[in-house]
Amino acid sequence: MALDAQCANRRLSPLYLGWVAVRNGRIVDRRSWLVRTPGRPYRTWEQPREEITRERYDQAPLFVEAWPDMADFIAGRPVVAHGAGHDVGALRRGCDDVGAPWPSLTYACSLQLARRVWPAKHATEHGVHSYTSVGLAYVLFPEAGLNCDEHGIQLLTHHADPLEDAEASARIVLAAQHATGCSSLTEVLTVTGTPLLTVEPDRYQRNPRSWIPRHR
Repeated sequence: MALDAQCANRRLSPLYLGWVAVRNGRIVDRRSWLVRTPGRPYRTWEQPREEITRERYDQAPLFVEAWPDMADFIAGRPVVAHGAGHDVGALRRGCDDVGAPWPSLTYACSLQLARRVWPAKHATEHGVHSYTSVGLAYVLFPEAGLNCDEHGIQLLTHHADPLEDAEASARIVLAAQHATGCSSLTEVLTVTGTPLLTVEPDRYQRNPRSWIPRHR
């Protein structure tokens, strides 16, 4: 399962979330949710490529109202995101904004994974010159057609399309599995030493050795 969260402000209040489901090494489903922040007028910090109108924003559910459907879509599977601290932080902030418990999930960072599979000193041998999801997509799976403009020209800068960015994270993991000869997310994380971390209703892991409690 892969996630990308676009945020409404620098506090990481979630705005637009893209989720991509992977089973048996294949992308099988994609879903996105627009959510709003309580008591705040619509104003974007990261502007998604898809235009979001004030009317759409005002009619959108709060994150905690949309979360049960997201949780059903995740179905307890581990989540990957590129720069996962940002994306999982947005999930926690969506709960903090209304004083609700944090969601329960496990997650890993596809950026950390990419750096371990294609380390900087050897990255250029594989054509990897950037660890951004856009840069990795351009090199590792250009055939996917991600991060392209309306003319099909590949973009080299982040454009804030959460579904495409979530798909890029999923494909980075699949490329890492192929490069390491692994058959699953669990195996490639273990082989590369990339941590699988946990969020619980009142605490989360920033690294495998420490828990950060929720401050009430």
